[in-house]
Amino acid sequence: MQIYLTNVKYEENSRQISFIFNDGYKYVKEVPINCHISLIEDNIPEKYNVIKKNFVIFLKDLPNLENCSSLRGKPISTIYFDISPIDIFKEDKLQCSGFIDCIFTSSDLLKEILNKNDSSKHVGNIQIIRCHFLRLDHIPSLECVERVSFEGCYFNQLEITKNCSNLEFKKCAFKWLNIDENIEFTGNIIFNNCSFLEKFDCSLLFKNAKSVSFTENILDKAFMFNDTQETKAEYDFSNNTFNGKVEIKNNTFMSDIFFSNSSFNGTADFFGTCFEQKAIFSRVNFNDISVFDKVIFETKPSFQYTTFYDLVVLRDTVFNKGLNLAYINLRDKGGLGFYNESIKNMDYNCIDDQETFRILKSEAQKKGDSIKAIEYYQKECESHRKSLNFFKNSSLEQFFNKFTLSYEKVVSNYGTSIPKALFWVLAFNFACFICFIANPIYFNWDYYTFNNIKSLIDGFFSSLTPNILSGGESFYKEASGLFRFINISFNILLIYELQKSFRKYSRKL
Repeated sequence: MQIYLTNVKYEENSRQISFIFNDGYKYVKEVPINCHISLIEDNIPEKYNVIKKNFVIFLKDLPNLENCSSLRGKPISTIYFDISPIDIFKEDKLQCSGFIDCIFTSSDLLKEILNKNDSSKHVGNIQIIRCHFLRLDHIPSLECVERVSFEGCYFNQLEITKNCSNLEFKKCAFKWLNIDENIEFTGNIIFNNCSFLEKFDCSLLFKNAKSVSFTENILDKAFMFNDTQETKAEYDFSNNTFNGKVEIKNNTFMSDIFFSNSSFNGTADFFGTCFEQKAIFSRVNFNDISVFDKVIFETKPSFQYTTFYDLVVLRDTVFNKGLNLAYINLRDKGGLGFYNESIKNMDYNCIDDQETFRILKSEAQKKGDSIKAIEYYQKECESHRKSLNFFKNSSLEQFFNKFTLSYEKVVSNYGTSIPKALFWVLAFNFACFICFIANPIYFNWDYYTFNNIKSLIDGFFSSLTPNILSGGESFYKEASGLFRFINISFNILLIYELQKSFRKYSRKL
């Protein structure tokens, strides 16, 4: 049976209420403004066994109903309850209870519906549509309730103090929302297309939930989700607009978490949080400072097409499966503030890795951190070398680029290793000394004996400075023109790499 409330007429001191049933029966009653309406009356036939309930249907002028001025002076069109004729229970289950276009001053109506049932009865779904709550001390619910659904509702004050199986809010507005500290909510939670006018601390409500879908919402003030030890729920925070500060600190997320297409217009603080599974920040706008201090990413986070308009703080941040910054955008004051970070296992896409290290190098240079800039420059070159191929689908330019980078890697680790560069200068000239262009005075097979190895080395170093490095005639007089050309050319290249290595902290990268 469905009960409809229609034809509300306002008079000076009273109004007329019509209850029209689905079989055509109509009950009309005159009631004063501000009175509670009782749905069970003596002249309603007994076959309509309706749950007794008290509620305020409509007040012509509600001074406390803020942000709902369009509703003032507008009559309520319909109220319905889906219940069974004669017996409201069917197989120990109340199929559905619903309210539409109601205004409540307290929790009495919801409370009476649930209290009508004892623990042996099972309530299905409660649907509350386009209703307005001036004060809802709590959402009355028992273990027998499967789901409580609010759509298009306005809450002047809502306190969630008891446990529910599932909660669903769609297109709702909250002026004030409070979560009781003793709540142990273990169901599924949906907040979709809602507005939060004040601070929302969801830590207690979300931490033990099975799943949380918090999408397409607008939050005018702070949003907090902090200090959960380990939570296995999958969280979806996509398509939200956070206008205030966001704190998601000291949490351990053991399942995937999504922030795709969201906008953070205030500070976003993820301090001390561990993401053990996927952390997706795709197409996110960070319009203020974002903090990832001491954050641990156990898998590779996604920042694809994410835009940072201000500083990103990454102190002691750990990326255990790599980091891809190839597709981020840095705008206005956007910059990456790395310090003591740890980036491991960068073996995914060499081109993306190259771009990631180029960005990291550039950010280190902005801060004047030459040591970090050199480190990222080395990794940038290595990623570029790996992306090139000597033969397969390789142009002549790519071939020589690969050859040049391979040479620099072997000789001086891209101009960053003084010991390697010095070793190759000495090793090449020593080889020339004993095999190609050494003066016959020093070139003697007796030097190859262990007894005379010291004499060989002494002879090499006595000729190194005046002859090999300066190209003196006395040293090269027995060498052919080709050997002299090879010796001089390679010495120029090797000494250039040695000079680069000595100037690694002062040269322009």
